Amino acid sequence: MPTTARAATQPRRTVAATTALALAGALLLLVAVLGSRDPMMAHAATPITRDLEITSGFSDTDIDEAEAALGHDGVTLTLTGDGASGSRRWVAVRTDITSIPADANVTLAELVLQIATPSTGALTITPGRLGSSWTEAATWSGSAGGWNVAPGNSEPITAETTEVRIDVTLDISEYLDGTTNNGWVLRVIGGGDTVVFHSSEAVDANLRPRLEVQYSASSSVLVPGAGTYSSDSAGTYEDTFVSATDPDTTKSTLDTLSIGRTTTEVREGLVRFPVVSEPGFDGAQVLEAKLVLPISAHGSTRTFAASRICQPASLNDAGAIASRTYSNLPYGALSSIQATTSSYDGSSETLEFNVTAIVQEWANGEPNLGFHLKQTSQTSLEIVDFGSFNNGSAALRPRLEVNYVAGDGPNGGTPACGQATATATATFTNTATATATSTATSTPVTPTATSTPVTPTATGTATQTPTQTATPTSTQTPTATATAGPSTPVPTANLQVLTSAGPVARSRLTFQAIDATQQLESGSFAILNPDTDHYWNGALGEWQEERFENPATKTSDTTWAFAIEGAARRQFVNITVTIEFSGDGPDGLLRSLESAGMTIR
Repeated sequence: MPTTARAATQPRRTVAATTALALAGALLLLVAVLGSRDPMMAHAATPITRDLEITSGFSDTDIDEAEAALGHDGVTLTLTGDGASGSRRWVAVRTDITSIPADANVTLAELVLQIATPSTGALTITPGRLGSSWTEAATWSGSAGGWNVAPGNSEPITAETTEVRIDVTLDISEYLDGTTNNGWVLRVIGGGDTVVFHSSEAVDANLRPRLEVQYSASSSVLVPGAGTYSSDSAGTYEDTFVSATDPDTTKSTLDTLSIGRTTTEVREGLVRFPVVSEPGFDGAQVLEAKLVLPISAHGSTRTFAASRICQPASLNDAGAIASRTYSNLPYGALSSIQATTSSYDGSSETLEFNVTAIVQEWANGEPNLGFHLKQTSQTSLEIVDFGSFNNGSAALRPRLEVNYVAGDGPNGGTPACGQATATATATFTNTATATATSTATSTPVTPTATSTPVTPTATGTATQTPTQTATPTSTQTPTATATAGPSTPVPTANLQVLTSAGPVARSRLTFQAIDATQQLESGSFAILNPDTDHYWNGALGEWQEERFENPATKTSDTTWAFAIEGAARRQFVNITVTIEFSGDGPDGLLRSLESAGMTIR
């Protein structure tokens, strides 16, 4: 099979943790490791090499100078040179790339086109990156001006060529960095020969355009393309919702997940991602996992919960989720744990759930039966529609954003789904120390008020008393006002630093930090440029000689963040900085044990 020349391009991205795991591409990661072998140790997110083939989400068409007012969207794409006056015909191709993690370091990306009708002679096509939006209804008279862009690498074609591979590595890297993805235009420069390609509407799916990507990343974004819903094996993308008023109809082929309650209706969702098939996921340390549900039809304010499904085990069977209805969903056997809630304000574009603990247990080797989605509040009597895997818009499909350190097999040490750990810890909001550990270290916590098993990390208010089976050792008087810490921050391993493996892009520059104590009341980042011996002052947007503490925002129980935004990013170009994170907690002022170095491009 003939191949085409590839331009020597340098990777334009590097590994960086994401938080919008809308993972917003954080470039410094100081994150808590949940479910790790050693909970006090944080580890750099090891880049994981992946091959990705994108075959869905394509748009393509061609425009014809000879029929300037007509659109030519069809099963083929015709490309003709400028040998004869008025005979030019150009092709445009674009594809959705949301399945590539935002922190991906793209080492190779190729747009692959299959030839339907061989070239009438030797010719050379030149792809160019499109700078303006377009649709498949484009015409020569309406689009030719915007498509007349600077050409890129030349790709020779002969009558024997059956496949064309166009190197778009640099383009994909920059699209991920924030450049608008309008795809590419293909033209023939010189000569009047013609070649015809199969389009994204070809009857044979194997002949349609595709994008092949090789990249390394510490995170993974799981989101299927349109029409990839599958029930051929357990663990594939599957989702559905069940309806009390339509109890015998499957909903897995719809483009929405309808969830909520009314006076006469109950609707709940089931969603499963093939996360266990990700490279290095078996035994991995999950740094952060986020379930993102885009909203397609709004409702009123309420609270939703996403829980890990524990029973019945039959939900792990091929197509088990897809075939569920309200009548055949065994609610008596359906159980879920580690519910994480998210409040909906009636206007949010997405609903996001922190599911790190749930995904960690799957990495530890427990069955992935999926997520159970439901409305927890009973007062808001309305339905909200979320996009499903079948939604025609890639932006509306559910996604699971996971940042993890690759493992080498199941970690073990995690109890079976739904059981309490042997060393349950009772946590109180006004406890000054971390010594309120259950003395019942060999017996799971026994439920005392309900028939539902108590989860391992039971929490209470400042006035709550632990159950008799999980009595904290420091029971009598919480020392909320323990001895004040020194005025100078004390270095501690409880504040941890993680950096990426190489230079990071400034386009989504966010610093993050772990608080392993989960007790900090405030946090800040000191960012130093050692070459100039100046500190970054985020309030003024400039570098200064005096040390400056940039206030951090708490983004989860364990994570703090500080972002560099807008024009301020220009002052971080091609420099190396060192970062310290400090926090004020019940034991006084603390700072990270070591300064973290990071190179920014």
